[in-house]
Amino acid sequence: MTKSKKVAPKRLKMRWTTAQIIDFEYLLQHDSSSDEDYLKKRDRDIYLNKIMPKGVTSKSQMLLFWLDAMKSDKNRQYEKSSKYGETSIFIGDMYDNSIYILKISFAILGILAGLSICLTLFSYTGEEPLNIAYFFALTLFPQLLFLFIFLLSFLSYKKLPQYHIIYLAFEPLFLFLQKRVFKKELAYKGEKIISAIKIIKHCKEVYGSLFIMPIFIAVQIFGITFNVGVVGATLFRVLFFDTAFGWQSTLQISPQLVAKMVNIIAAPWSWILPAGVGFPDIDQIVGSRIILKDGIYHLTTSDLVSWWPFLCLTILFYGLLPRLVMFIYGSILLKQELDKQQFDHAKCSNLIRRMVENPIKQEIIVKKELEPVKEIKSSEVEEQKEVKIDTEPLDSDNTIEDKTKISIALVPVEIRNFINMESFNNLMSQKFKLDIKEMIEFGIDFDSELKSIEVKYKSRCESKLNTNKTTSGGCAIVILQEAWQAPIRESLNFIKSIRQVVDKKTPIVVALTGRAGRDNFLTSVEKSDLNIWKMQLSTINDPWLTIEKVVQ
Repeated sequence: MTKSKKVAPKRLKMRWTTAQIIDFEYLLQHDSSSDEDYLKKRDRDIYLNKIMPKGVTSKSQMLLFWLDAMKSDKNRQYEKSSKYGETSIFIGDMYDNSIYILKISFAILGILAGLSICLTLFSYTGEEPLNIAYFFALTLFPQLLFLFIFLLSFLSYKKLPQYHIIYLAFEPLFLFLQKRVFKKELAYKGEKIISAIKIIKHCKEVYGSLFIMPIFIAVQIFGITFNVGVVGATLFRVLFFDTAFGWQSTLQISPQLVAKMVNIIAAPWSWILPAGVGFPDIDQIVGSRIILKDGIYHLTTSDLVSWWPFLCLTILFYGLLPRLVMFIYGSILLKQELDKQQFDHAKCSNLIRRMVENPIKQEIIVKKELEPVKEIKSSEVEEQKEVKIDTEPLDSDNTIEDKTKISIALVPVEIRNFINMESFNNLMSQKFKLDIKEMIEFGIDFDSELKSIEVKYKSRCESKLNTNKTTSGGCAIVILQEAWQAPIRESLNFIKSIRQVVDKKTPIVVALTGRAGRDNFLTSVEKSDLNIWKMQLSTINDPWLTIEKVVQ
């Protein structure tokens, strides 16, 4: 008999979209006010029932399947409460719809603007040729100015207040959609519309230019259709009307200088369409010069009409082509931004931990560290064996959650002597994969303590950061605090100062312990104390700052 081979479950590959990330962040934000025990049970069930059977091991894919499960569950809940059985419209869908409407609106506005400029502002009466300087001033120069500002900001890496602009632009748009498009969702989705705007505004540290790119692409669509409208209207007037072009200036500019400028501008196409065909030659430039006192009757028709190929080709090469390039660039960059997301900030790490941790094993770990003299029952040993199957589901190449981070522990001076540091270190290592290598007492002189943190961080973590810049560097800062002592402004400022001396993505873990017990200082935290800490630390708005209970 031949042994049957065990077939591994087929792994499904899905890609994130901007709308899904907005929905994902909204759900994480909503979970921050939910009961922790409920979240653990819910996320563990989702993992065991809907993620593990699919053979998903990548962190990004796990979170995407979690989002899909959550949205399906939300839809079922909404269908039950809805009179007509509609499915819920998520804020990510609303964002997608808004971007779609924005692109369509920009495309229509662009072509109308291009047509109106050429057909209205440059109406030719036959008494005076159209001045090409006016044409370029209204059709090309504003685009070149925009392109110059874009390239300058791109090359200098200066951060403009983009998210504030988006916030101001999108708030009225979302409110309009709320009133006009999503009328039947108004009662159910009220506060979520503003939540989407806030997610875009506050997630710039995590997702970079991800939410900027769709707006950037929409602007390029406006530019593309605008240039198409300008060229189309110009060709229409040339084909069906007797239109003449010329040039004039109050400054004493010679025709030779104008010819030199024209030759430079026409360089991209001059090798295909030479002078006299793709752009006017020196004789045609001289013959199309407008002098007010002389009028236009002495000018020849061939010279006056020689400018239109140059005008159209200039718009195509310096207006339309850069917009097409930036449109393609924006589309590629948007895809790259989506693909390179690490999902390594604190809320994602907590979600992953809730899914992959076995609560039975965690209870045994805590019991073992806090009550080392107590004999563990045989049934508990069996349970501990069982959890080995599903507590290491992640591939080391796709996640950093299963790698132990080198950590620096900050312990308040007043409680240092009351803590069994060996138990504390073991708990942080086994529960949170934090390997404490350094311990610094704090609470006396913050300036000198910050200096000490900076020195130890560089010595322990700088090499990690240099070798792995795409992650948090495998390092973390652990701040032990007594939960019953609410954080004051000085404590919050100290945490902000720590962020200034460590890497932006280095996790800062505020480890909370309750009031001292008889046998061990590490005790459970009251729910009210935990909520106060969460509320206060949320004001820092640091995506890589998290709160953990040392003892559940």
